[in-house]
Amino acid sequence: MKNKMIWTNVIWAVVLLVVLGFEAGSWLKQWNAKHILDDPLLQQQLGGVQIEQVENVEYLGKGGYRLQAGAKEMIAVQTYTSVMNYRWDVYE
Repeated sequence: MKNKMIWTNVIWAVVLLVVLGFEAGSWLKQWNAKHILDDPLLQQQLGGVQIEQVENVEYLGKGGYRLQAGAKEMIAVQTYTSVMNYRWDVYE
């Protein structure tokens, strides 16, 4: 009985490590990258570029996104200042 419980714990630990290794949230952000265009904080930081002008959004990882609006290309990085509060840093 004790041996069975040890193996169960080992299997759960391996499953947890595999899930954390693949960063399950990363592919969700990549798949649904355009959702950031709905964020009013980002809209304020875009510096004159209208949200409707953004043609392409690409998730770069670690909270970074590449935004392309015509010939203008920007990098938007979501930086958390606490657990719930964040800001957008936009670089051209």
